[in-house]
Amino acid sequence: MSTRNEPATGTTTAASSATSLGPDGNVLGAIAYLFSPLTGILIYLLEDENEFARFHAAQSIVFGVASTAIYIALNVFTTVVAMLVGDVLGFLIGILSFLSQMGIGFALLLVWLYLLVMAFQGNRTSFPVIGPIAENNLL
Repeated sequence: MSTRNEPATGTTTAASSATSLGPDGNVLGAIAYLFSPLTGILIYLLEDENEFARFHAAQSIVFGVASTAIYIALNVFTTVVAMLVGDVLGFLIGILSFLSQMGIGFALLLVWLYLLVMAFQGNRTSFPVIGPIAENNLL
């Protein structure tokens, strides 16, 4: 994970500078993660002045889509395998899937909280894999 503060322009940084939506960039960056990817999409579409807020909105979109894709893929895989193997083994696979989803969910919660706090603190934190995808494809 790379974290860098935005360079200062005058007396304010890009994270704390004004936005077209009203709140400072760091506040919009944190809001973008609240209901990821929905608030990310809204901020990405509505904010046109503050690059810091747009970056966090774009990263929020990619993070939300990736998280959803992981859960869908895991559920589809588990359902297919459980149907193919039968009753007892299928039940055990279901339990294993549930436990793995809990672990993945907890890890994603920690990543989400980290990104939200970093955005609110004014750090442009580019998370591995999703940060570069957001920068290259959405900005």
